[in-house]
Amino acid sequence: MRLGLVIALSAVTLTSASAQTGMHSHGSGPMHSHGTIDRALAQQHAQQIIWRMVTRGIVDASWRDLAPENAELKPRGAALEWVVTYRNESVSDPEKRAIYVFLSPAGEYIAANHSGR
Repeated sequence: MRLGLVIALSAVTLTSASAQTGMHSHGSGPMHSHGTIDRALAQQHAQQIIWRMVTRGIVDASWRDLAPENAELKPRGAALEWVVTYRNESVSDPEKRAIYVFLSPAGEYIAANHSGR
């Protein structure tokens, strides 16, 4: 079930994250970026991903209005990535009370899961 959630989160948000956030890895436009976004913008991008997951029924509506608990730019191998953490104490399963949204330094969606890895 956990693998299924990770796959579902990835499939749903991967195809829509660029359109949702206005960020593009190639091309031009006002939101085009190859640099590192700040913490507030990383949180905004992650919030849009959470909203998309709620809209698609991947996670419960109780996640919609939660503010991020934390957003950190962390090393992962030789690269960096934003890890934006959400906690929802109303979720009955303790292993599913957190969602971690992973973004590139430019704010592009990488993955989301309950484990933080």
